[in-house]
Amino acid sequence: MNRDLDRLYDMWDSIENIQKYTENRKLNQLNELEQAGIVHFLQIIGEASRALTTEFREKYNDINWVEIIAFRNILVHQYSNVDMDIVSRIIERDIPVLKEKVQSLIKQIEV
Repeated sequence: MNRDLDRLYDMWDSIENIQKYTENRKLNQLNELEQAGIVHFLQIIGEASRALTTEFREKYNDINWVEIIAFRNILVHQYSNVDMDIVSRIIERDIPVLKEKVQSLIKQIEV
């Protein structure tokens, strides 16, 4: 398997975990440990995005890789200032869209 496909699967797995833990529940309904897990999965998505080859990110530029990576940096380096309302919006609004795009990319590459 190629490196970019491996990273897409890392993203896919993290998205699946986020959706599993937030299915039928809002982020503020999760306990502290579950919320920390969600933040961890978002970090993985950002780190996997950063690890994609530059050529891949340029070719599939309909995904805002820079924004995903920048958010990962905030989660990792400014962890005490993470706004959980923003995290909640990302989970509700952006994660489902990203899931569709990642799934599409996986299918394209695996062909």
